[in-house]
Amino acid sequence: MSTASPRPLAAEAAAARGGASAEAMLATVHELASDHYSGRRIGTPGGQAAALWLAEQLRSLGAAVTLDSFEASGVKELQATPTLTVGHRQLVHRRDFAEHLSSAEVTEPRSGPLSSADADSWRGGWIAVTAADVETVARAEAEQAAGLLVRRGVDEAGWMPKMIAGPPMGQVAILSVRTELHAELAGSAGAMVTASAPMRTVTTTGTNVCGVFGEPLPGGVADGAFRWGG
Repeated sequence: MSTASPRPLAAEAAAARGGASAEAMLATVHELASDHYSGRRIGTPGGQAAALWLAEQLRSLGAAVTLDSFEASGVKELQATPTLTVGHRQLVHRRDFAEHLSSAEVTEPRSGPLSSADADSWRGGWIAVTAADVETVARAEAEQAAGLLVRRGVDEAGWMPKMIAGPPMGQVAILSVRTELHAELAGSAGAMVTASAPMRTVTTTGTNVCGVFGEPLPGGVADGAFRWGG
C-alpha cells in the first residue's frame, strides 16, 4: 500500500479556520487530481494515499484527525482500458465512449456489424439503442447480440465522468457513446464494430477521514468538522 508524501497547501491555507482562500482550495484540487493518486478510486493504493494526505493537511491546520475503514461492495473495477472501434475509427475512452455499469464483462475484443434498434435481427451485431432498459437488454440476450451501444452525455469539459458503483452487471455487453456520436451511428449501419469492456465488480475497503477543530460545545458538537470518505 502506497502512502502520500504530504506537501503543504498554499500559505493561505493556514487561515482555513477563518475561510480558505481560492488559492488554497485550488492547491488542494491540483494535488488530489495529480497522477500520484491514480484517480483515488476507493480501495486502491491511490485512494488510501489521498486519505493519508488529507489527514496530514488537517493535522497541520490543528484538527484532531481520526481514520476508520469501511467495506464497500458493488464497486466497478476496470482491469484494462475499454476499447471501441467503428469501421476504421478508433474511439477515445471517456471522450467518445465509456463502460456502462450494467455491462457484462468482456475481456477480449468482440466484433459484429453495427445495426439499428429496428433491425429484424440483432444476432451477432452491435445494436445502437436509446437506452439499456429491461426489454432492450432481454431482446439482446435472447437474440445473442454482440452488445448494445447506448447514448450518454458529457460534462462541461467534454468528458464522460467516471462512475464506480451502480446496478449489478448483466449478461449483455453495453457501452455508452457520446450523444452526438451516437446520433452519427445511424448512418453507419453495417460498419464493423469491435469493442471490449474488461470490467468486473469487487468488494473493497475504503477509508473515512474525519477532522474536528476546536473544543466540543455543550451537547458534544464541535465548532468545526471535516469528513471525507473514499
